[in-house]
Amino acid sequence: LCFEIEKMKPQSEDAQKEKFDTVTRLAIRYPISLSSISDIGEYCQKEFVKCLAYLILVDEDELYNRLLYLCRIAFGCKLKMSAEDIYKSGLEFETKDMEILCTELQKYKYTYLIEAFILTNLSEKHSVSMMKVIADMAVLLDCDKEEVYVLAQVAKSRLSGNMYIMKDIPLLSKDRWSGKLDDYISKDWLVSQRKKCISMC
Repeated sequence: LCFEIEKMKPQSEDAQKEKFDTVTRLAIRYPISLSSISDIGEYCQKEFVKCLAYLILVDEDELYNRLLYLCRIAFGCKLKMSAEDIYKSGLEFETKDMEILCTELQKYKYTYLIEAFILTNLSEKHSVSMMKVIADMAVLLDCDKEEVYVLAQVAKSRLSGNMYIMKDIPLLSKDRWSGKLDDYISKDWLVSQRKKCISMC
Protein backbone atom coordinates (compact mmCIF):
# COMPACT_ATOMS: atom_id res chain seq x y z
CA LEU A 1 0.00 0.00 0.00
CA CYS A 2 2.80 2.43 0.88
CA PHE A 3 4.46 1.61 -2.45
CA GLU A 4 1.24 2.36 -4.35
CA ILE A 5 0.82 5.68 -2.51
CA GLU A 6 4.43 6.57 -3.28
CA LYS A 7 3.82 5.93 -6.98
CA MET A 8 0.84 8.31 -6.92
CA LYS A 9 2.93 11.24 -5.70
CA PRO A 10 4.02 13.67 -8.41
CA GLN A 11 7.63 13.09 -9.36
CA SER A 12 10.18 15.87 -9.64
CA GLU A 13 11.83 16.50 -13.01
CA ASP A 14 15.15 15.28 -11.59
CA ALA A 15 13.62 11.98 -10.42
CA GLN A 16 11.97 11.43 -13.80
CA LYS A 17 15.18 12.28 -15.67
CA GLU A 18 17.08 9.79 -13.49
CA LYS A 19 14.59 7.07 -14.45
CA PHE A 20 14.89 7.98 -18.12
CA ASP A 21 18.70 7.79 -17.88
CA THR A 22 18.50 4.37 -16.19
CA VAL A 23 16.19 3.08 -18.93
CA THR A 24 18.54 4.39 -21.63
CA ARG A 25 21.60 2.75 -20.05
CA LEU A 26 19.81 -0.61 -19.84
CA ALA A 27 18.59 -0.33 -23.43
CA ILE A 28 22.12 0.29 -24.71
CA ARG A 29 23.26 -2.90 -22.97
CA TYR A 30 20.38 -5.06 -24.23
CA PRO A 31 19.31 -3.90 -27.73
CA ILE A 32 16.61 -5.71 -29.70
CA SER A 33 17.29 -5.96 -33.41
CA LEU A 34 14.49 -5.85 -35.97
CA SER A 35 16.12 -6.37 -39.35
CA SER A 36 13.11 -5.05 -41.26
CA ILE A 37 13.24 -1.71 -39.42
CA SER A 38 17.05 -1.53 -39.44
CA ASP A 39 16.97 -1.36 -43.23
CA ILE A 40 14.79 1.75 -43.54
CA GLY A 41 15.97 5.36 -43.30
CA GLU A 42 16.39 7.20 -40.01
CA TYR A 43 13.33 9.39 -40.62
CA CYS A 44 11.03 6.39 -41.05
CA GLN A 45 12.65 4.63 -38.08
CA LYS A 46 11.87 7.62 -35.88
CA GLU A 47 8.28 7.71 -37.11
CA PHE A 48 7.93 3.98 -36.40
CA VAL A 49 9.18 4.48 -32.83
CA LYS A 50 7.07 7.61 -32.41
CA CYS A 51 3.86 5.77 -33.32
CA LEU A 52 4.67 3.10 -30.72
CA ALA A 53 5.65 5.75 -28.16
CA TYR A 54 2.21 7.30 -28.56
CA LEU A 55 0.66 3.93 -27.76
CA ILE A 56 2.52 3.50 -24.45
CA LEU A 57 1.38 6.96 -23.32
CA VAL A 58 -2.28 6.00 -23.80
CA ASP A 59 -2.00 3.98 -20.57
CA GLU A 60 0.99 4.88 -18.39
CA ASP A 61 0.73 1.74 -16.25
CA GLU A 62 4.13 0.00 -16.48
CA LEU A 63 5.37 3.02 -18.42
CA TYR A 64 9.07 2.49 -17.73
CA ASN A 65 8.97 -1.24 -18.59
CA ARG A 66 7.32 -0.45 -21.90
CA LEU A 67 9.65 2.47 -22.50
CA LEU A 68 12.64 0.20 -21.86
CA TYR A 69 11.42 -2.31 -24.43
CA LEU A 70 10.85 0.42 -27.01
CA CYS A 71 14.23 1.99 -26.27
CA ARG A 72 15.90 -1.41 -26.77
CA ILE A 73 14.29 -1.60 -30.23
CA ALA A 74 15.54 1.90 -31.07
CA PHE A 75 19.13 1.04 -30.12
CA GLY A 76 18.86 -2.34 -31.84
CA CYS A 77 18.06 -0.45 -35.05
CA LYS A 78 21.08 1.85 -34.49
CA LEU A 79 18.70 4.73 -33.80
CA LYS A 80 20.20 7.10 -31.25
CA MET A 81 17.07 7.95 -29.25
CA SER A 82 17.23 8.07 -25.47
CA ALA A 83 14.27 7.02 -23.32
CA GLU A 84 13.49 10.71 -22.78
CA ASP A 85 13.60 11.37 -26.54
CA ILE A 86 11.17 8.50 -27.14
CA TYR A 87 8.83 9.67 -24.37
CA LYS A 88 8.79 13.22 -25.79
CA SER A 89 8.18 11.92 -29.31
CA GLY A 90 5.06 10.14 -28.05
CA LEU A 91 3.82 13.40 -26.52
CA GLU A 92 4.38 15.16 -29.86
CA PHE A 93 2.42 12.58 -31.87
CA GLU A 94 0.05 14.24 -34.36
CA THR A 95 -2.39 13.28 -37.11
CA LYS A 96 0.36 13.64 -39.76
CA ASP A 97 2.32 10.87 -38.00
CA MET A 98 -0.67 8.57 -38.42
CA GLU A 99 -0.73 9.42 -42.12
CA ILE A 100 2.98 8.55 -42.40
CA LEU A 101 2.31 5.20 -40.70
CA CYS A 102 -0.44 4.46 -43.21
CA THR A 103 1.61 5.49 -46.27
CA GLU A 104 5.40 5.41 -45.95
CA LEU A 105 5.37 2.69 -43.27
CA GLN A 106 2.58 0.61 -44.82
CA LYS A 107 5.11 -2.05 -45.80
CA TYR A 108 6.00 -2.49 -42.11
CA LYS A 109 2.46 -2.61 -40.75
CA TYR A 110 2.79 -6.21 -39.55
CA THR A 111 5.94 -5.39 -37.56
CA TYR A 112 4.23 -2.34 -36.10
CA LEU A 113 1.16 -4.27 -34.94
CA ILE A 114 3.19 -7.16 -33.50
CA GLU A 115 5.31 -4.73 -31.49
CA ALA A 116 2.16 -2.89 -30.41
CA PHE A 117 0.69 -6.16 -29.07
CA ILE A 118 3.95 -6.95 -27.28
CA LEU A 119 4.11 -3.50 -25.66
CA THR A 120 0.51 -3.77 -24.51
CA ASN A 121 1.06 -7.16 -22.91
CA LEU A 122 4.26 -6.30 -21.04
CA SER A 123 1.96 -5.52 -18.10
CA GLU A 124 0.00 -8.22 -16.31
CA LYS A 125 -2.91 -5.78 -16.19
CA HIS A 126 -4.89 -5.83 -19.44
CA SER A 127 -5.08 -2.34 -20.98
CA VAL A 128 -8.42 -1.81 -22.69
CA SER A 129 -7.44 1.69 -23.88
CA MET A 130 -4.26 0.42 -25.57
CA MET A 131 -6.14 -2.42 -27.25
CA LYS A 132 -8.68 0.08 -28.61
CA VAL A 133 -5.87 2.12 -30.14
CA ILE A 134 -4.38 -1.03 -31.71
CA ALA A 135 -7.79 -1.94 -33.14
CA ASP A 136 -8.11 1.55 -34.65
CA MET A 137 -4.57 1.34 -36.05
CA ALA A 138 -5.31 -2.07 -37.61
CA VAL A 139 -8.35 -0.63 -39.39
CA LEU A 140 -6.34 2.36 -40.66
CA LEU A 141 -3.61 -0.01 -41.86
CA ASP A 142 -6.25 -2.02 -43.72
CA CYS A 143 -5.73 -5.26 -41.77
CA ASP A 144 -8.60 -7.73 -41.55
CA LYS A 145 -9.54 -9.96 -38.59
CA GLU A 146 -7.51 -12.90 -39.88
CA GLU A 147 -4.36 -10.78 -40.10
CA VAL A 148 -4.87 -9.29 -36.64
CA TYR A 149 -5.40 -12.76 -35.14
CA VAL A 150 -2.19 -14.11 -36.68
CA LEU A 151 -0.17 -11.05 -35.57
CA ALA A 152 -1.53 -11.38 -32.02
CA GLN A 153 -0.47 -15.05 -31.96
CA VAL A 154 3.01 -14.17 -33.23
CA ALA A 155 3.31 -11.52 -30.49
CA LYS A 156 2.15 -14.03 -27.89
CA SER A 157 4.72 -16.53 -29.15
CA ARG A 158 7.48 -13.92 -28.92
CA LEU A 159 6.49 -12.85 -25.40
CA SER A 160 6.23 -16.38 -24.06
CA GLY A 161 9.24 -17.72 -25.97
CA ASN A 162 7.03 -20.54 -27.25
CA MET A 163 7.09 -20.92 -31.03
CA TYR A 164 4.59 -23.78 -30.89
CA ILE A 165 1.76 -21.35 -30.13
CA MET A 166 1.75 -20.63 -33.86
CA LYS A 167 0.85 -24.24 -34.61
CA ASP A 168 -2.63 -23.41 -33.26
CA ILE A 169 -3.21 -20.90 -36.06
CA PRO A 170 -5.81 -22.40 -38.45
CA LEU A 171 -5.15 -22.76 -42.18
CA LEU A 172 -5.30 -19.27 -43.65
CA SER A 173 -7.48 -18.25 -46.58
CA LYS A 174 -4.45 -17.12 -48.59
CA ASP A 175 -0.69 -16.87 -48.24
CA ARG A 176 0.21 -13.31 -47.31
CA TRP A 177 3.07 -13.92 -44.91
CA SER A 178 6.00 -15.03 -47.06
CA GLY A 179 9.06 -13.11 -45.88
CA LYS A 180 6.95 -10.76 -43.73
CA LEU A 181 7.65 -12.26 -40.29
CA ASP A 182 11.35 -13.09 -40.49
CA ASP A 183 12.07 -11.04 -37.35
CA TYR A 184 9.80 -13.32 -35.33
CA ILE A 185 9.86 -16.78 -36.88
CA SER A 186 13.22 -18.46 -37.42
CA LYS A 187 13.76 -20.25 -40.72
CA ASP A 188 15.23 -23.23 -38.86
CA TRP A 189 11.98 -23.64 -36.91
CA LEU A 190 9.91 -23.41 -40.10
CA VAL A 191 12.06 -26.07 -41.75
CA SER A 192 11.70 -28.33 -38.69
CA GLN A 193 7.90 -28.13 -39.00
CA ARG A 194 7.77 -29.27 -42.60
CA LYS A 195 6.24 -32.67 -43.30
CA LYS A 196 7.02 -34.87 -46.25
CA CYS A 197 3.86 -35.21 -48.32
CA ILE A 198 5.04 -36.99 -51.43
CA SER A 199 8.18 -38.17 -53.25
CA MET A 200 8.60 -37.46 -56.93
CA CYS A 201 11.09 -39.21 -59.22
